[in-house]
Amino acid sequence: MIGFFDAEFNSLKQADGSFDYSLIDIAVIPCKSKKSIPTKKPFQSFSRPEKNGGKVYRHIQQLTNIPQSVIDKADSFPVVYRAFRDYIIRNNITRIFTWGGSDVPMMRWNCEFYRIPMEERDILSMFVDIAPEICSKLGTKAVTSLENASYICCCPSRDRHNALDDARSLYEIVNKTELKQFSYKRSREFHEFEGHRNDFITAKQLMESLRVHGTDLKDLLDRINKGEKFPSFFEYIDQKETITC
Repeated sequence: MIGFFDAEFNSLKQADGSFDYSLIDIAVIPCKSKKSIPTKKPFQSFSRPEKNGGKVYRHIQQLTNIPQSVIDKADSFPVVYRAFRDYIIRNNITRIFTWGGSDVPMMRWNCEFYRIPMEERDILSMFVDIAPEICSKLGTKAVTSLENASYICCCPSRDRHNALDDARSLYEIVNKTELKQFSYKRSREFHEFEGHRNDFITAKQLMESLRVHGTDLKDLLDRINKGEKFPSFFEYIDQKETITC
């Protein structure tokens, strides 16, 4: 069995420079394979953080739309983690797919903070970031967001940053990619978008470099459009005022 995983964390940089990565929402959808339909009930649970007095930071509330009242009634991380681990073992899940590489470090942070015994952290070795593999099959130039991949795969619109909904989207993206049921038209549209976005970023970086070096942009563009080559060092010096040693 395999699982499609997502989690939400109460993430905020602390005054001492450290981070709070407290888990607040976790979900996994089990399947027999990437091409099969889920036949078992998924696991989902909220978790009440110990840090920040159990309160969800404002920007995380706005991002996830998880009510504080739900978090107040939730179990602590050790209880939730052990229920999650029991679910993984009971359903014979041997690989847990994630979108992106941040989930495992944050899960490890929680296990460390809440002093989960090392022997109970065994399931963390099952986590696999499947985003690079799927994005390659979708034809994107680089790893993109779950939302963008959902669009290419024509997945239903859902609330983002909701563990169960994002786990469902992850399953659908992988399933449709494996079955080659994603939209090739949308894939080409995204490929074109990436090209224009990368050109924009490159041009923006170049403009900043031109400003730093005091380059005359109009003169530079005129010379490029005329097909001129950049002068040699000595030709360049001759164009400037005489330099004395």
